[in-house]
Amino acid sequence: MDLSRAKTVLIITFLLLNIFLLYHIFENEAGTSDFFSQEENITRLEEALDEAELAIDIPLPRGGMRCAYLVVEPWRIEEEKLIAELWNVFEGEERALPEVLIESSYISQNGIGTEVGEEVFTYYFGDYEIAFRDEGSFAFERQSIPEDESEDEFTVEDHVEIAEDYIEQISFMQGFSYDFYKMNEDQVILYFSQEFEGFPLYTGYLELFMKREHIEKFHLYRLQPREFAEQTREIIPPSNALLRFLEAHRGGFSGAEIVEFSLGYYSQKYDADRWEIPPVWRIRLNNGEIYYINAFTGSLER
Repeated sequence: MDLSRAKTVLIITFLLLNIFLLYHIFENEAGTSDFFSQEENITRLEEALDEAELAIDIPLPRGGMRCAYLVVEPWRIEEEKLIAELWNVFEGEERALPEVLIESSYISQNGIGTEVGEEVFTYYFGDYEIAFRDEGSFAFERQSIPEDESEDEFTVEDHVEIAEDYIEQISFMQGFSYDFYKMNEDQVILYFSQEFEGFPLYTGYLELFMKREHIEKFHLYRLQPREFAEQTREIIPPSNALLRFLEAHRGGFSGAEIVEFSLGYYSQKYDADRWEIPPVWRIRLNNGEIYYINAFTGSLER
């Protein structure tokens, strides 16, 4: 093969490679909307919703936004400081913190058992206990709840207002905003999401179990957001995200209804010093199920 022919082959090869890469970049950026008209997408979406037996009676948020990955780090817990702060909030600064007892146990997939799996440290002080498990995560519980003398009816709004009063007093709860609630017999469970620069960070959560005007227990997982990545990308439209979700789920919802469709950030927990979290479209159903659709790729986040 002469030199000029070899150059021609290389040029054609690189040209084909560039076309291939550009096609995939364009496909990831544009989603499915480039292959179907808006009317065709609406028809496909209606048919997919009917087939999945899933209803929606809320407007979808606007599309056409550009977002970047969110860079986060683990939140470092200072156990002693956290315990002292909770004691002061629930018991008052005039009462001295009692002796703190510590126990360790191991949690495996089958529950607490032999010394395998993840080690959990539980701190006991007065009528309270805190179990520290994952990095940035812990569970708090009160062993006794004061008796209520009032017979007033408590609404969900009353519980949210009481919870937000506590959040204002507890430093490590600040930065969480009310999200939604569930009812569980005589308990109201309030869910708060961590926020960063106006976006909900669904990975970070505060789950409060309340009985009337008292917090019985709560679970908290907090991240330390650092910054948004420099590069931004256009996110897929909400209609495309919903369509991709229905295609990926491949199952019926037995008449459930979508009660929320919102944009935020979500990822699984990682044992890492720093990682990036993608923007997601969150789909919340009236049966309590929640799903996250990657707003860049349209894939269902596990």
